[in-house]
Amino acid sequence: MALPNEPSIKQSPDLAKLVREVVTQAEGARTMAKGMTGIDFTTDISSATVFVQYVAGAREPQFVASGPRQVVRIVARLDSRR
Repeated sequence: MALPNEPSIKQSPDLAKLVREVVTQAEGARTMAKGMTGIDFTTDISSATVFVQYVAGAREPQFVASGPRQVVRIVARLDSRR
């Protein structure tokens, strides 16, 4: 990732350390999400649209999503497991 290598960030050791920690945490979350879903949200999705409909009295909202077919199938499979 290029952010930790930015000259303006490198000038401050404290800021550089903080940015490295944030990048490490973000990469960890990305890896965990990919392991759980099979989707790498930073490379597998180039476009996605999600609509949420709240229905009075319903326990959960309804979601309508569009995007790459593989991602929509994986999300649908995950939703059916609930």
